[in-house]
Amino acid sequence: MAETTLEKMAKGGVYDQLAGGFHRYSVDERWLVPHFEKMSYDNSELLRNYLHGWQVIRRMVVFTPARTPTIPSTTMATILLGHSQNCGRHSRPTKRV
Repeated sequence: MAETTLEKMAKGGVYDQLAGGFHRYSVDERWLVPHFEKMSYDNSELLRNYLHGWQVIRRMVVFTPARTPTIPSTTMATILLGHSQNCGRHSRPTKRV
């Protein structure tokens, strides 16, 4: 059951196919259109789940073609970039005096 869930999440609309990582939730009932917000704490929990899945199953949960980053590596990159680059989101504007 866990393997199926991880496979479907990685192939669904909440996984960012271009930049990696997972969006927080979907805005449609079929979970195909993501709400374009990624949270580091959500991605860190999902990263943990995918790595635990790999430990149990002993293969990457989602098969990827050669030279294509796997779900855990792109999710980790999303977490690291999210902490190093704010990109103007979720930040307070600087107050000019």
